[in-house]
Amino acid sequence: MAVFQNGIDVSRYQGSVNWSQVAAAGKDFAIVRIGSSNSGGLYVDPYFLQNVNGAHAAGLRVGAYYYTYARTQSAVANELNTFMNAMQGLQLEYPVF
Repeated sequence: MAVFQNGIDVSRYQGSVNWSQVAAAGKDFAIVRIGSSNSGGLYVDPYFLQNVNGAHAAGLRVGAYYYTYARTQSAVANELNTFMNAMQGLQLEYPVF
């Protein structure tokens, strides 16, 4: 593995990603958005699994992030539950941020 890695982060805002093009552009990894709580409730990014699977299929290493707005202990617990359900059974090479 090279000392420096070149990667991207993606979420629903990028829409459907052509992961073959991403790999061909020399990207080594992708950090994929799991979800957030800013849209009036908790949600898992609608492209999350598609992005994880697509990045893996293109040979990229994958990590993830969850964008939180939690301000109370109960909100943290609710978001953690959403996050854990979304991550169930997934294998990531990079950490979750």
